[in-house]
Amino acid sequence: MDGRAAKHSLTAADFAALLRESLHELEGLRLQKAWMLGEAVVARFREPLVGDRVLVLSPSLGVFETKYELPRGQPVPRLARALREVRGARLVAIRQLGMDRVAA
Repeated sequence: MDGRAAKHSLTAADFAALLRESLHELEGLRLQKAWMLGEAVVARFREPLVGDRVLVLSPSLGVFETKYELPRGQPVPRLARALREVRGARLVAIRQLGMDRVAA
């Protein structure tokens, strides 16, 4: 792992805390689908009367959520594009949950 990657890596305890916070925020929502993309887990939740919320959980980058609710059935934006938007200061597709440690 190079120095730059290490700077952005979370400890297991950090990641567990982020995951707990995120799951608490999503309490009561129904999990529609979850899948792996590289090191990340992507989970899609159904929120009554609103649409779907998509969470991206990555041990090295943290926990992210789509910024805008997705209408039911709309495809999830590609993870690579979403993570690029976080790293580049354009938080368009996703917002970071519970942590300001990942630098743009």
